[in-house]
Amino acid sequence: MSYALYVYLSDPEFPVDAWERIMAEVGLERATAEWRWRSSTATAPIDVDVTRVDPASAMAPAGALWCVHVRSRPERDPLDAWRQLAVPYRALAELTRVEVCDPERWYAGAPQRFTNRKDFHRHASRIVAHLTTTDVLVERGLMSRGGHLLLDPQA
Repeated sequence: MSYALYVYLSDPEFPVDAWERIMAEVGLERATAEWRWRSSTATAPIDVDVTRVDPASAMAPAGALWCVHVRSRPERDPLDAWRQLAVPYRALAELTRVEVCDPERWYAGAPQRFTNRKDFHRHASRIVAHLTTTDVLVERGLMSRGGHLLLDPQA
C-alpha cells in the first residue's frame, strides 16, 4: 500500500536552508522540480513535495502556510520506509512551528497529529512494521532490537 505523511509549517517563508540539511541527512536528493526531493531507489522512490497550504484544506492546522507531502509507494524498500518516517521526525526536531499529520486510519478513526518528536517517534516505531520488514532495519542499524526506530541525526 502507498503511504503518506504531511508536515505543516507556519513560517511566513519556507526555511529552505534548514530543509535542505534535513533532506541531505536522510539521503534525499532534489528532483528536477524545484520543490521536490526523492530517493534514488530504482524500484519505488519516496517523494517529498513542498507546496503552499490550500486555504480550503481540512487537514491543515490553523496558521499553517506550507505543506510538505511525504509519500511512498507500496514497493518501497526498508531504507525508504525509514526515510519517510525520518523526514517528519527531523522536521519536528530541527524546525519551529511544525505539525505532522498522519491521515492513515490503521488503528484510529481520525488523523493522528504530532507537535513534538517524542510522540511522533513512538508513533513511527509502532507503524514501521506496516511499511517494511523490520529485521532489515535492525541489520542496517536503523532500528533497535527492542523495536525503536533510530531517527536522530547522530544515530
